[in-house]
Amino acid sequence: MNYKKENIKKTIDTLKFRLFVAKRYMNDRSRNRGSLIFISLFLGLSIGLSVMIVVISIMNGFQDNHISKRVEIGSSHINISKKDDKSFTVSEIADMKKSLYEKFEQIESVVPYSDREIIFQVDRNIFQEIQILKLRALDPDEIAKDSRFNKYFRIVNGKFQLGEYDILIGEPLSERVTVRGGDELLLSPDISLRSYKSKGIPFNISGIFETGSYDYDRYWGFISIYSLLPLTGKISIDNVGIKLKNRSAQKYIIRDIKGFLGDGYRVLSAEEMNKGYFAALKLEKVMIIFLFMIIFIMVSLNTYGALKLSLAEKKRDISILKAIGASPEDINMIFTLESVIIGFLGCFFGVVLGFFIGANVSNIFVILEKIINVSLAYIEYLLEFAVPGLSFQPVVIYDTSIYYQTSFVIKIGFFETLSIAFVVLLMTVTSAFIPVFRASKLKPNEILRA
Repeated sequence: MNYKKENIKKTIDTLKFRLFVAKRYMNDRSRNRGSLIFISLFLGLSIGLSVMIVVISIMNGFQDNHISKRVEIGSSHINISKKDDKSFTVSEIADMKKSLYEKFEQIESVVPYSDREIIFQVDRNIFQEIQILKLRALDPDEIAKDSRFNKYFRIVNGKFQLGEYDILIGEPLSERVTVRGGDELLLSPDISLRSYKSKGIPFNISGIFETGSYDYDRYWGFISIYSLLPLTGKISIDNVGIKLKNRSAQKYIIRDIKGFLGDGYRVLSAEEMNKGYFAALKLEKVMIIFLFMIIFIMVSLNTYGALKLSLAEKKRDISILKAIGASPEDINMIFTLESVIIGFLGCFFGVVLGFFIGANVSNIFVILEKIINVSLAYIEYLLEFAVPGLSFQPVVIYDTSIYYQTSFVIKIGFFETLSIAFVVLLMTVTSAFIPVFRASKLKPNEILRA
């Protein structure tokens, strides 16, 4: 028992000694160059990590926003189609909806839909406006149950109404062809020379929508699935989109639906339906992280060089420590603790600063815009007589007319951030350990001769 207590006491004393010496070296004001080196390393780590967190958080927000809109408006959580690429009939859809609702309680809505490309015209008597439109025909009763679709699909003029001869179009498209709710569009069922020359079937614009996605708002229109009958002569349904109450169980529900429907159907997830889009976004994020990791590799090399220089200055100190009985492990720990403390503090303040900037990035942009624009106005005032007519355009850091998004959507991944910070800390400590390990192997007489 006493032997164990002695070992514990010895371990604690050794740790105290190492921490004491490491602290003395870090607070050593007699070597200003060494202090500046470690301050620069601390600032490099904290600023680099905070910038990386902000960039990835903004990217996560943009990606999550666009992915959500792509899935909830233009796709579905689960998509069902026939393997032989034949269309569903109305009676088949009715039976499928009934059986799916009865079998799976997790389903929120079962939305049959078909996509077509059509030509539409706006007759102005004097001239005609002709455009190509991607048209989605969907079940109006089922889409009303889709809470996520209705969250992003906002009517800005008119109302959400899908009668037999009603159509919903996006706000940018309505501005492009100068129409509004209650006006009439002439739809031709296919893209051909015959359709181009024909007058088309009149549809009433019941509402104008805004989703925040330029692709849908500019190039898409929505009609009832029953409007396909007057438009194309038949109701042919190509796909059935399923929305779930909770997507966490999507993988298992897809498996169960496949087993329930049999081999004649193709059942795909949102990720499988938009494989190229998801892969492009993932690659973009990986490349950004890779570029930042190159920066942190350079920081690690700087840490290696800085500690090597610091150890070269402290050779005499190392020889004294060894002479009074310090072991190579003590030397390792004393100088490695410096890098650990600097790395930990740099990562900690980097994470805190990154979280703060990410949470307040919109306000920071507003403040920066005001500072820049006030400075430009002051420069205009000073140079008013020297340079007549000098005028600066107001600076807008985040222009919603370019990005088609009214505000930043920030998504800070907690575990993702901690993982990145841990990797950066590990790189810093590893790069510092190499010169320390070499210095700890030197003998006192070799150090003094050098």
